[in-house]
Amino acid sequence: MKSRLLGAVSACIFSMAFSAVTNAAMVFNTSFNDPTGTFSPYYSDIQSHVFAAGAAWGSYIVGDASLEVQINFSTSIQTATGRSVTSSFVRNDGVFNVFEQGAAGEINTGVDPNNVQPDIEFTFGSDYLINELWFDPDPFSRTATIASNRTDAVSVVLHEFGHAFAFNGWRDPLDGSLPSDFQSTFDEHVFFDGDDLFFQGPRAVNVFGGDVPLTTNSYDHLGNNLPRPESELILDLMNGVNLYRETRYNISALDIAILKDSGFTVVPIPAAFWLFGSGLLGMIGVARRKNISG
Repeated sequence: MKSRLLGAVSACIFSMAFSAVTNAAMVFNTSFNDPTGTFSPYYSDIQSHVFAAGAAWGSYIVGDASLEVQINFSTSIQTATGRSVTSSFVRNDGVFNVFEQGAAGEINTGVDPNNVQPDIEFTFGSDYLINELWFDPDPFSRTATIASNRTDAVSVVLHEFGHAFAFNGWRDPLDGSLPSDFQSTFDEHVFFDGDDLFFQGPRAVNVFGGDVPLTTNSYDHLGNNLPRPESELILDLMNGVNLYRETRYNISALDIAILKDSGFTVVPIPAAFWLFGSGLLGMIGVARRKNISG
């Protein structure tokens, strides 16, 4: 099976590791794959942003886990990527073997499918890290003014956690076809109408008010530029078009609904939160923007 869900893990791990409890049940432990220490000036900022973003997702998710997060650096990617390093079998639905993200499996069952190996890996493009990202001095409160013409790093890490937890799979990004007799818990709710891919999980459909449009050629994201559907979703954290500079993105009601459709149990949430757009309030467009690759 080939996917962002599965992949080899580099054995060259810099000997510096950190951990933080983000809620009563979830702990995130970070390590850095940086043998020469080239990016050591960024370790503390990246670590604090992983903890803050993990805490934000953890405030909605029910489950036990001690998740190992490996941080990689690359000169060959333009932005940042995130994924679970492995996947976890859930069930056979009579036709397909269904798998969830490895991190999701550990959260949902308490069993680590990856043993002592990293559960999640984030990879930062070196130019993106140095010249584009803005690291919040207090990534938990998120009240400081974002630097001009910079992209908020908390938003980026929140986005990549979304992929590590649920927004991922094996479908063909153009027509939604599956490569064999397996699919992810995200995949099983994806439908191709002949032109576009949509997410049809019942909770997401209820929040959005209809089938949720997925990004063309990057279906583990939400929304598109016009004329493809749906431009309003470009303001969602998990959109696949742009993260606007000088803008903070937050987990939306739609993102949580997709997590629920993908097999997560979430904490009780006030009814007002489920009004579509509640997680998007306060978003503003800016003239310059960066594309998402992760």
